[in-house]
Amino acid sequence: MIYIGSDIHLAPEGKRWKLEGFLEEARSHGKMLVLAGDIYDLARHPLMDILQGPDGGRYHQQLILTANRIPMTIIEGNHDYGLSTKQELLPSAFHIQKGPLSMDDIPGKPLILHGWREYDVTLAPLAPIYSWLFPHFPRFAFLYDKMFSTPSVVKRQ
Repeated sequence: MIYIGSDIHLAPEGKRWKLEGFLEEARSHGKMLVLAGDIYDLARHPLMDILQGPDGGRYHQQLILTANRIPMTIIEGNHDYGLSTKQELLPSAFHIQKGPLSMDDIPGKPLILHGWREYDVTLAPLAPIYSWLFPHFPRFAFLYDKMFSTPSVVKRQ
């Protein structure tokens, strides 16, 4: 079985109540895990802050355990755009892909994608800007995202 998830938005702090159970299920019963974008909330936090944060670090360790047990692919989304340029900060078991994942060896040949470039009518026209601007000026991505969207995160109590 292939497990597929997306939009985890890992941050230094913030509970993801069902993530650990999902990853344990994937490790125990899955043949592969595909995470279809927005796994790390790089639009709001530098990657190192997420990896060293109390919650982000804990969930990141769960991702490492999973990637060491079964093949794992992360497709970049609009919140973790440029993740492939930070591969040196991530385990080698993390396969990071910029675009859609085509699974030609599976019946029906599914195509797994985050969809922001392909189908989001508000963001798709901005993809060329994301492609150039955000990797060169990551703080602009943070400011842009703060101005135009709000996260859905359960804060620590």
